[in-house]
Amino acid sequence: MTSQPNDGQQADIHREDFGLQPERVELAWRRTFLALTGGICLGIRATDHEFGVFSMILGALAFALVASGAGLHRRRAQQQLIGFHSEHKLKLVDGLPIVLVGAAVILMSLVAVAWFVLRLTA
Repeated sequence: MTSQPNDGQQADIHREDFGLQPERVELAWRRTFLALTGGICLGIRATDHEFGVFSMILGALAFALVASGAGLHRRRAQQQLIGFHSEHKLKLVDGLPIVLVGAAVILMSLVAVAWFVLRLTA
């Protein structure tokens, strides 16, 4: 909390204490990204015979979405962990990593549905 300087005393520096919550959230996001990367690799391997190069392209796109979401979240988490409260702080949209990961999951789901339909009709 910021206080007013009295009688030559310096003002207290404002620093929020979040406890261990940011670290737990960071570890949960790492597990999520690791699981999604594993799912993407398994999806590419499973759909390689039916979709060929298209499977690799969609897998690379899904991985790019997951990796960019991971990078954005990591940058924001680092700022929060070190208590970086400055006017020069990197402005990040709070929901952007979630949107990117959601888009990767939707993309992987569409590939899985297409693969399932192709397997049923064959």
